[in-house]
Amino acid sequence: MPGWSGGHEANDRSTFMSWELPTFSVADQNTILAHYAGVCGYTHIVLSRPQAINWGVSLDGLIDCAKRCKAAGLFVEMVAVSDGVPFSDAIPWLQALLNAGGLVADQDLVCACWQVDKWYAPAPTVQLILDNGAWSHRHGLLTTVHWGGGYPGWAESCACWDETTDATWGIHDRWSFQRVLAPWLDGHDGQCDVDAPIDEKQSWLIKALVAMPAPMFLVAMEITAQGRFDNPAGWTERFCDLAGLLCVYADPSGRVAYGNGARRPDGTVL
Repeated sequence: MPGWSGGHEANDRSTFMSWELPTFSVADQNTILAHYAGVCGYTHIVLSRPQAINWGVSLDGLIDCAKRCKAAGLFVEMVAVSDGVPFSDAIPWLQALLNAGGLVADQDLVCACWQVDKWYAPAPTVQLILDNGAWSHRHGLLTTVHWGGGYPGWAESCACWDETTDATWGIHDRWSFQRVLAPWLDGHDGQCDVDAPIDEKQSWLIKALVAMPAPMFLVAMEITAQGRFDNPAGWTERFCDLAGLLCVYADPSGRVAYGNGARRPDGTVL
């Protein structure tokens, strides 16, 4: 963010990850949101209950931050759980957010877990998605799950399975995973290899999407942000800020979106 130097990352104090937002002062949150929504033009923002807890942010603090995002005109995607804990742990926080207007029915999303392939085995992953869908859909919220922090094969397919999932739910490949879970899961956040060429990213998106029944969607995450965040001075990618937009072009149906990585030189999003 031009002119900003209050970020937490020593490599580049001008950057911040969206789920760090609750850790900043109210004044800084307003400054960030004015740039994020008003200047850049982003439509959605990811906040995280587990990360908020890790940073010592209270439930009230997360509610206030989420309401500030809503006031800025953003759709909120709230990450529910992590570290192998059950979805039920998140329900009191999610219900409080919903009651207070930090999450709004028919607008916002609940992401079951960020990097689910890092924290959950196949059967617990399926159960987590089912539990999220049962609660969130009952309250008018869309559901997602994020892949890309652990086992590469799962992230490649945005799916996982083993003998237990086959015996319990009939889930034995990526096709059956998406088909069985479609009533409970609206879309996937997929983290691809940030250093891969754009044609490889597009190929990965299509291979994952082809198993997903419409209208299930796929959001290409960390297209450029992770590389820039990890190595702001030395990271390069041929298409740089066009990469997210080119990922969307991988499929003409409108079911592919990007989480970041599509900005003009002045920072506004494409």
